[in-house]
Amino acid sequence: MFGFIMRRLVLLITTFGLLTVILFWVHIRLNSIDITRFIPEYLSYSSHLLRLDFGTNSETGASILEEIKLYLPHTAVLLTLSLVLALILGSILGISGGMWHRSLGDRLLRTFCRLTNSIPVYWLAQLLIIVFAVKLRLLPSTGNFNLLLDMPEDTGFLLIDVLKSGNMVYITDVLKHLILPVATIMIMPCAEITSITRKATLDVMSSNYVRAAYSHGASNFTIAIHHILPNILPSLLPHLSIIICNIFSACILVETVFEWPGLGFWLTQSVTASQNEVIEACVFVLGTGLLIINIGTEILCALFFKNNRRTTAAGEDPF
Repeated sequence: MFGFIMRRLVLLITTFGLLTVILFWVHIRLNSIDITRFIPEYLSYSSHLLRLDFGTNSETGASILEEIKLYLPHTAVLLTLSLVLALILGSILGISGGMWHRSLGDRLLRTFCRLTNSIPVYWLAQLLIIVFAVKLRLLPSTGNFNLLLDMPEDTGFLLIDVLKSGNMVYITDVLKHLILPVATIMIMPCAEITSITRKATLDVMSSNYVRAAYSHGASNFTIAIHHILPNILPSLLPHLSIIICNIFSACILVETVFEWPGLGFWLTQSVTASQNEVIEACVFVLGTGLLIINIGTEILCALFFKNNRRTTAAGEDPF
């Protein structure tokens, strides 16, 4: 296990080094730096990145790090809510489809998974805006709150701030602005999680201990909570890093479409304005965050499976 963790840490450091090299190569091409001084310039550039010293924004004159602190919480809220809701809803739908295999609901569920996996995120975002914002006028299509409202700014996380305030007008407004972006991001991961958990549920339902539980009068809810849910985790965890990558990539597009003031929206605005220093900082922050999450997820999965094997070897029921 120690060897596995060390290999993953080496992979993290190697990939991080490659990311800095690519960013530095783009940096010297855009700023006409003498390539003969590649090594000393690269060491200086990478040391600035490690210290999170990204310089100043040429357009605003503000520190890029301070601007990242303003945009990052909004992206973190979208990513976290989308992942949590996709895991919860996808697991519920997948378990339901597996327990009531070949029913009408299961057929509709499989159709939903096939359709959502074939719909581009950008097109889905436009469709939701047309239906719920333009036609029905139920939800706002841009921004993260109504600019006419004086929102609290204590932690930088708007959702947390309005929940702490207890003002229902603020809370309702923020939640309305969250619905469309979160729904757009989570729908494809939700379909993927549904497919994974449905297949795992079918395998569990055919096991002897589930049949024994039914013969002892256990309800479907008891079977789902005590037997199915713990046993589908080994099937879901290995796919978690890929699901997170998909959410990351979708978040950039969604923030652009909905003009959500996060890192993705700031990145696309910077590309349009040719703000090279901001682009480099955003790519570094997003790339490093994705690397850490992926490697961390793999290590957690390995620890989970090791504990599972150890418990099974001891002759105990791991679930």
